[in-house]
Amino acid sequence: MRSTKQSKACGACTSGKRRCDKAQPMCGRCDEKGIECRYPPTKRRKNQLHAIRGHGLNESSVDGTPRTSGLANPEGQTPDDLLFDLDHWIDPVVTWNDLLPSQPPLDYINADASKELIHPDTAGPSTNTAPLTSSWFRHPGSWTISHTPSTIPCFSSAVFSDYSRNLEAWLCQWVANGHNPFIHRQLYADSGLPQPMRDAYASITVHSSKTRHNEAMVYQIMEANAATLLDSHCGVGTFLDTRQHLARTQALLIHLALSLFSPSIGARAQAERNIPTFMAWAEQLWEAASQDPDLSDNPRVRDSESKLQEDAVADAMFDGDPAPRLWRVWVLAESIRRTWVLGTMTMGVYLTQKQGWCECNGGAKFTMRSDIWAAESALRWSQAVRKQDPLFSMSLECGGLFANTKAAAVDEFARHLLTVMYGLERVESWAARTAGEEGMVKLVC
Repeated sequence: MRSTKQSKACGACTSGKRRCDKAQPMCGRCDEKGIECRYPPTKRRKNQLHAIRGHGLNESSVDGTPRTSGLANPEGQTPDDLLFDLDHWIDPVVTWNDLLPSQPPLDYINADASKELIHPDTAGPSTNTAPLTSSWFRHPGSWTISHTPSTIPCFSSAVFSDYSRNLEAWLCQWVANGHNPFIHRQLYADSGLPQPMRDAYASITVHSSKTRHNEAMVYQIMEANAATLLDSHCGVGTFLDTRQHLARTQALLIHLALSLFSPSIGARAQAERNIPTFMAWAEQLWEAASQDPDLSDNPRVRDSESKLQEDAVADAMFDGDPAPRLWRVWVLAESIRRTWVLGTMTMGVYLTQKQGWCECNGGAKFTMRSDIWAAESALRWSQAVRKQDPLFSMSLECGGLFANTKAAAVDEFARHLLTVMYGLERVESWAARTAGEEGMVKLVC
């Protein structure tokens, strides 16, 4: 007697090494997680054709519902030379699956572990290993601005001088090296530097060469570059894509950073008048990012089927490896988050210095793991993400880092944020307490 061949588990359960109940049209696990459920095609045996000869041939569609073909043997017999594999006839000539990587889809890899990253513990970072998937930085909750009450102490007077000195050092680092803690090396590598960022680059360059003999000319050039940016982007926010929103917001942040902490009274006054414009642009940038189907898994803006096909085509250019695509998506998303956090922090520090207080604009999530931001390629980025928790946490709720994480493992951007929020003394104590053989990390430029 020929044994009955059992149906195989779906692709998601097979990749995740989970038990599959093989339910139709989709298994219980895929239905619960809301992911696509695909079963491998099965070969039709000869005795199956004999069982239905003389009738319409019933084939199972992809979703498991029966459909009837008009093919039948008019003489009621099915000789061996007429037998054929119907799967070869009902399959399309070209399918999107041909473009998918041979390895399991990323969203299926360690899918259960990703739950810890979707809703991280606000008391401190998670210690679970992060899967190589986009869900940890693209889920809708990752674009939520937190306005929860915070226990951050008041700024000390030393914060202002340290903050402005670090910020100016970061701008010079971008000019010299092509990247800094809020402008990633890959961000403009593929498309080239946009015009607003070129003008911002020029302003940093002339500002770094300022002397008492040429300062009037330097401020004229900087003011002209800022005016060009404002004039060219006045009232065009609704017509910009996400990258254009980011470029103009980063450029205006640079112009403000150069002028708000300047000894020139005129430069400070002009920059202060542009603070409301920056805050409006930052809000528009955040809104554009949260509605971008590349950056958010929000079902209201993301057509899952068409996006899967688009992603498959992009991955096919790298032999089915999704890491280059996911790295670029993360770079854009992380740059937006850091620009928003740094911009609102800069305005807050300046206004507090001027009037003694400022309104809190809220906090946002960003990646605090140092080697993830420092990765120079998609391969190194994917290795860093797979190796450990990316420390994707809320900016105003990162005090748990002091107890759970070494200072050297935390990115320079996050350490600078901690210095503003909790004071240099506490951050120095943390850095010294957790220092390894490589010594204590540098905290102030």
